[in-house]
Amino acid sequence: MSTEELAPLEIAPRITRLRERLATEALDALLVTKLANVRYLSGFTGSAAILLIAADDALFVTDGRYTEQSHEQLTAARVAVGAGGDVRTEIGLTAAAQHTLLAGAVPGGSRRGLEDHSVTWAG
Repeated sequence: MSTEELAPLEIAPRITRLRERLATEALDALLVTKLANVRYLSGFTGSAAILLIAADDALFVTDGRYTEQSHEQLTAARVAVGAGGDVRTEIGLTAAAQHTLLAGAVPGGSRRGLEDHSVTWAG
């Protein structure tokens, strides 16, 4: 079977299903750090990214190496703002800048979930 015969992936509905799960778990947001899961939810294939999914917002954070690639891939997956989705993309040039972007995306006092098998205590 050639790749031309495969149906295109429907990535955008995955975030909707995740949001439904967040609601059942009483979580305000989920921080997705495992790259395989970031790819599953966004279509991004780079080696550095974090995705924060909230009930009515989503933030994709990566570094400057992936400015063009992230824009192209999230747009192609129809998850980017303006491409049918609601995932905003921010570029943080350092790990500290990326953490600041993520920390400011969810109000204090929110109940946030983490991927327990891929987040370290230091993270």
